[in-house]
Amino acid sequence: MPGRSNRSSGLSDADSRVLVGLRKRWKRVVLGGGLAIAALVYGAVRGKWAAADVLAAAGLFVAIAGFSVTISLLIYSARISVVTQRAIVDTLRAVAAGRLYIAVTELQLIEEAVEAAALHDDREIARSLLNRWRHRATEVEGLLQHRYGEKHSYEKVMLRSAAAILRAKENLFDEQHDTRTATKAAAKTMQAVCAELGPLLGELIPLLPTELRDE
Repeated sequence: MPGRSNRSSGLSDADSRVLVGLRKRWKRVVLGGGLAIAALVYGAVRGKWAAADVLAAAGLFVAIAGFSVTISLLIYSARISVVTQRAIVDTLRAVAAGRLYIAVTELQLIEEAVEAAALHDDREIARSLLNRWRHRATEVEGLLQHRYGEKHSYEKVMLRSAAAILRAKENLFDEQHDTRTATKAAAKTMQAVCAELGPLLGELIPLLPTELRDE
C-alpha cells in the first residue's frame, strides 16, 4: 500500500525504494569510477602522461561522481522530510505565538505596576518600569512585524507610547513633578497599547504550545 511504513527503517515503502535506488546508483558510480580510473591510468601510461595529469583527471572524475550522488541525496532528503519540515514550521510558529503572548502579558503587568509606582510616588521604581516597558515593547513590535508585516494595525499606538515613555523618563528627573504627574501621559498610552493588544491574546491561544495553552 502506498505510503506504508517500512518497519525496519521507519520509512514509507516509497521512500525506501528511493533509498534503495540511490544505493544502487552509488554502487554503479563506485564500480564505474574504479573501471574508468583504471582505464584512465592504463591509457595515460601508454600515452606517457605526466603523473600530475593522471591524478588531476582522476580527481575530476571523482568530484563529478560525488557531486552527482550528493545532489541525489539532497533530492531524497527533501522528499522524505516534508512531514518533518512541516512539523518544524508549525513548532516555530507556536514558539513565536508563545513569545508574543508572554511579551504582551508582561506589558499588561508593567502597566499596572507603573500605576502602583505613581500612587506611591516612587520615582526609581517608575523609571525602572518605564525602561522595562521600552525594551519589552520593542520586542513586541518586532514580533508584530514578523507576524503581520512592517505596517500593522498596532503601529500608531506603539509609536505614541514610545514617545510618551521617553518624555516620562525625562519628567522623572525633574523634581517639580511628582511621579504621578511625570508618568500620567505615558500611563495613558500604555493603557491604550494594552487595550489594543488585549484581544490579540485570544487569537494567539489556539496557536500556543500545549504547555502554555493549558495554563
